Amino acid sequence: MGNNPKISVIIVSYNFERYLSQCIESVYNQSLKPCEILICDDASTDGSWNIIESYRARYPDLIRTIRQITNTGPYQNWKSAYQMVRGELLSVIDGDDYWHPDKLLREWQALQNNPRARAAWSSVILYHEENGRSEEWIPEENVTETNDLFVQVYAKRFFKGKRSLFRNELVYKDAFDNVGFNASIPVHLDWDMKIRLTFRYPVVWSGARTVYYRLHDSGIHKTRHDKMYASARQVAMKNMALLRNRPKTDTDYVLDNVNALLRQLSGQGGHKHEDLTQRDVFPGPLLVNSLPKAGTNLLTKALRMMPGITETSLHFGNSTQNTSGQKGATLPIGVDMPKPYSLEAFRRQLNALPEHSFLSAHIPYTETAARVLREQGIPILLMLRDPADVALSHATYVTKTPEHPLHAYYQTLSEDARILFSITGGRANDVTLLSLEERLQSIVRWMDEPNVTVIRFEELVGARGGGDDAAQRETLKKIARTIGVDADDSVLNDIQHQLFGGTGTFNKGVRGAARQRFTREHR
Repeated sequence: MGNNPKISVIIVSYNFERYLSQCIESVYNQSLKPCEILICDDASTDGSWNIIESYRARYPDLIRTIRQITNTGPYQNWKSAYQMVRGELLSVIDGDDYWHPDKLLREWQALQNNPRARAAWSSVILYHEENGRSEEWIPEENVTETNDLFVQVYAKRFFKGKRSLFRNELVYKDAFDNVGFNASIPVHLDWDMKIRLTFRYPVVWSGARTVYYRLHDSGIHKTRHDKMYASARQVAMKNMALLRNRPKTDTDYVLDNVNALLRQLSGQGGHKHEDLTQRDVFPGPLLVNSLPKAGTNLLTKALRMMPGITETSLHFGNSTQNTSGQKGATLPIGVDMPKPYSLEAFRRQLNALPEHSFLSAHIPYTETAARVLREQGIPILLMLRDPADVALSHATYVTKTPEHPLHAYYQTLSEDARILFSITGGRANDVTLLSLEERLQSIVRWMDEPNVTVIRFEELVGARGGGDDAAQRETLKKIARTIGVDADDSVLNDIQHQLFGGTGTFNKGVRGAARQRFTREHR
């Protein structure tokens, strides 16, 4: 992109006749020109649409317009424009606000100076329509000195003495695609999105005051307080799992400030408020995902012995019913023999899971699956194991399990041939087994997801399985932190004493067994 980035700007309009011209002019007059301006109007009843069309007629190569037939609400109106975006970067502005001419330039320069950052923000000047007074929002010192803004955004402690966040950020479209808006949130969509954006990516300050936010009688601050409280609590609860690996000082800071905000909103709207606590940091559910025969049983056994968390009967894997005959979008379920599963059913079943619970799964990585789990705030424990040991365990399991679709075929093979087939994959008895490399690649891609904690079999199995008891204890502590459980020494001692063994498909739970069994052909 160099010095000519392709920036799309969306202007969201609803009954902003008094302010639209200033907004559009401020975007058009940017020193760093956008490649397109998309103006979406939500069936305004004033003269907004005439103003919008007059600008489209003046700048037909730059401005595109969308008019809703009926009022759809801010999210659907914005979405209609977002689906038309052509640029590589995006900034969104409400039609009653406006920008300094260097807004896009300063934020683009900040991104160029910070290559890891995926969004840039500027300081805000609040303009009071009623009396014409301007008020600068001063950022907190710890906000401008770091690109890790997750804690401050979650706590809604960004500007001194305010409960507002940065606005109109310039963001790479691919980064926004990965977080997006959650349409189920009635008011605080922007807060929810920014929590997840700052959790996943560095976000950098431009060092300039370039965003002008207009305060007037029809703004969001006039939203009914009953909606404000319910929406804010939904956002706070939904994202609690993202705090699980943060230092306790960060978690305490977020909880203290979010609870203060909720108490304030509950008093204004007549709601009864109950403070969020450390227990809510892991509301659940938790997903245990793995390559089949990577030690899933070992990890789920450890979770069953943890206090305060229960296992559900739901499992996404090879035994999951194929739903390819149903209408609608699907996603693959099952790592070694994937089959299509209804996306709608996947969402519905996850939504129905109880709090403080876990389920096991063998889900290959797809952008769709990752996005659904991110949107629902579901943390993932990803179990990894030496691929050679996975192949040996897989061959043993298929051979011993009559219900497995490849069991009959494995009965016809020598032991060496079984192991080789578990490595190379292939087709037999009308069943296709993916190669071990394909299966592994479909799992390790999960490691880059922000809601994933990796657990390694070799560090969990303990001394009796060829590992190390100290590493096992640290891994159990890591699991406990992830699920928000206070596991004291007595709990950890009990788990370590009982964890090893207990399943006939576990190849006696020994790490490195494949090294003794593999031939040159297997390697």
